[in-house]
Amino acid sequence: MQNYSISELARIFKITKYTIRHYVDEGLLSPEKNSVSGYYTFSETDLYRLYQILTFRKIGYAVKDIKKLFEQDNFTDVFRVAEAKVQDQINSLLATKRTIHTIIQSQENTKFDKIAFAERDDRFFNKCQTICWQRNS
Repeated sequence: MQNYSISELARIFKITKYTIRHYVDEGLLSPEKNSVSGYYTFSETDLYRLYQILTFRKIGYAVKDIKKLFEQDNFTDVFRVAEAKVQDQINSLLATKRTIHTIIQSQENTKFDKIAFAERDDRFFNKCQTICWQRNS
């Protein structure tokens, strides 16, 4: 079983050593501490645990909530809920993308320098006149 230094973990996960130390201080990670040098050494189990922590953080869980999650034996249901949450976010972003696309198309197809006046006789609109504005630049 391979051991990792805090610098190696930081490089592997592209996070700071301070973030890893924070997770150690919060009790989310429990590496061995070298009695002579005082350096932490992380096992492959710690590596996987850090991967889980970072995944939960990316999903949006707070550190205190992650602590509660680690008290459970099985994370499968938690990840199913998280997957549904992420899918909802994706759907929301796709709806926003469609709205933006519609706005872009509307702006490309609409002439903003023309005004059409209409009058109403009873129930129908009759187009009266179109005026083109020219900008004074």
